[in-house]
Amino acid sequence: MVKENTRQCIVTRERLFKDDLLRFVLDPEASVTPDLRRKLPGRGVWVKSSRRFVEEAVSRKAFARGFRMPVSVRQDLPDLIQELLHKDCLSALSLAYRAGDVIIGSAKLLESIGKKPVVFILHSSEAAEDGCRRLDKKFFAVNNFGEETSNNFSLFSCEQLSSALGQPKVVHIGLKTGSAASRFVRLVSVLKHYQNDNI
Repeated sequence: MVKENTRQCIVTRERLFKDDLLRFVLDPEASVTPDLRRKLPGRGVWVKSSRRFVEEAVSRKAFARGFRMPVSVRQDLPDLIQELLHKDCLSALSLAYRAGDVIIGSAKLLESIGKKPVVFILHSSEAAEDGCRRLDKKFFAVNNFGEETSNNFSLFSCEQLSSALGQPKVVHIGLKTGSAASRFVRLVSVLKHYQNDNI
């Protein structure tokens, strides 16, 4: 069962769980295509879910070896993946908001933390440090989390969050329990690892 859920990275040759890898397939023109949702048909190859390893796969021609044939690889593939991950995250956030799983604004968050099941908080890249610290402190205290669990990474701008939620000047958000919210949290984790090379 474990082997069925693992694949080998074509760069590091490590055997890892699928959740720690990115899948790629070939389109009809033999161009390498990211399959982030793992639904595209055809034989796939896998790369550790980190920008650094995708860059290595491109520079070391690992895709041709992985597919065992000549392939076309766009040089901006690492940027394309980051863009697609951003898009998937913001789309998931929009769905979570429509499902009623998103709390917007520091005042509402401060009021909700401890009273409602807020499982995740996120700040825009422009958020003031003191506002983030105040929200994080209460969130950590209520959930008995350590500082290392802070979600204050600069993954999204205020403009991006506002556009996804259809609300003006979104700086702080909280996610409640729910399947749509859980999907957003999972995708944010993938994006964070990809950008920050943490796995």
